[in-house]
Amino acid sequence: MKKNLCFVLTALLLILSAVPFSVNAAQSSNRFIGTDHSGAYIVSFSGKSATVTRYSSGYVSYDLQLKYNVNKACAFDGKVVLFCNDSQNNQLVVYVYYMNNDVLDSFSIYGAYLYGNTEVCCDNDCIYIVNHNNLKELKRFSYTGNRLKSYSFNDVISYTVSAYDAGVYVISDDQLYHIDGDSCTTISGASVKGPLFPADHEYFATAFGKIYFLNGNTIESAFDVDYNGQACSSCVIGNCIYYPNGSVINGYDLYSGQKVCYYNNAFDASLIYAEGDSVTAVNTQSGSSFKIYRDSFTEIRTNGNNQAENNSSGGSGSGNRSNGSNGSGSQSGSANASRSGISSDVYKIDFNNYYISGISSGTTVAAFRSNIRYDGYSLSVYRNSSIKKSGSVGTGMTAVFEANNGDTVNFELSVVGDLSGEGNENSRDLNILLDHLIGEASFNGVYTLSADLSGDGSVDLVDAVMMKREI
Repeated sequence: MKKNLCFVLTALLLILSAVPFSVNAAQSSNRFIGTDHSGAYIVSFSGKSATVTRYSSGYVSYDLQLKYNVNKACAFDGKVVLFCNDSQNNQLVVYVYYMNNDVLDSFSIYGAYLYGNTEVCCDNDCIYIVNHNNLKELKRFSYTGNRLKSYSFNDVISYTVSAYDAGVYVISDDQLYHIDGDSCTTISGASVKGPLFPADHEYFATAFGKIYFLNGNTIESAFDVDYNGQACSSCVIGNCIYYPNGSVINGYDLYSGQKVCYYNNAFDASLIYAEGDSVTAVNTQSGSSFKIYRDSFTEIRTNGNNQAENNSSGGSGSGNRSNGSNGSGSQSGSANASRSGISSDVYKIDFNNYYISGISSGTTVAAFRSNIRYDGYSLSVYRNSSIKKSGSVGTGMTAVFEANNGDTVNFELSVVGDLSGEGNENSRDLNILLDHLIGEASFNGVYTLSADLSGDGSVDLVDAVMMKREI
């Protein structure tokens, strides 16, 4: 079929190239968003003004007025670094704002310059800047402007990120390096692509749903999680890693990679961080935040066996999480019991990933309920944290089946062609699909199922052609 559509697809690319694409990115060019062991930071800047916000057992925000236009920013452990090009004097002016003391210092680096893609980073003791004349070289400076050391790599530096507690990580040609003081260590193992952000001392996540485990000087690809391409942080509490996916924050068992719990937030939260035994979610657009205690997460009944821990309650990690052993927590209910009571002749019910797919565009809540058998259960459809009683069901909504004994089984819904979660196919869904195909947006999980209109197991231009015809 794809061969027969080659001519059609070529023509479609030319026609659809005029469609305005919306770029989804973890952070825009005039903001820095990041987390470390001390909390989370949003640094927004425009011209000579900058707003610095820190979330850490509270919320503080400061407005700064500088002498030069801000081009880049980074932050770590209460220190915020703002980079300004002074082209007239052929120098880079660097401002350092110490949030704990409310002190603003500055220094200049002669002959340095920042372009839009120039990587910068900082840790407790140093500031790191990629050489704009040699993108394979990273320079390290003190917080007073003294040049300390340079590091050379075999290829262009594509990404830098602060380590969770000390040093920075550098990606060059998909190879990961750790710089701590004067040492630069090659991290062997899996290839790594940015954007990369640390979830704790051992686990990293990317904006595209890849979770990595760092074991000494070796990094392993651990598992993939649901994502929409907007996440800019992740966090680990106990044996669970939490990852934001739009308005939903999912929790995954670090031993198995299985999704074990989720929380439907009232707003999209691409920035989250661990605060004791709770997850704090931040809307990076409005700055609003919300603390979510672990027992507020809805537990997913994946099986009747013991998990690494009860993932909707507290608990601490057990050292090396890659050993695959189970802890002492348990979950009530079982997938086998769920299979006997929940079924459908219309939809595909996936008891491994807890998805319900094959739902036609425009299906109402009432029609969805009528096409499901749920003997011994009550059924509610949730959008975010509210029960949806009328209108259409949409991709990303949750069907919650509650048994007579109070146990629940939860499924994410996939509506064919619906990538916006509105419940039907329209031009917005087509734009999202096209963004995905050209690499400007990403999604997976139920959204991949919804985008695969051809049913061939992949999302490609054939699906775009079919969606274009249907809308």
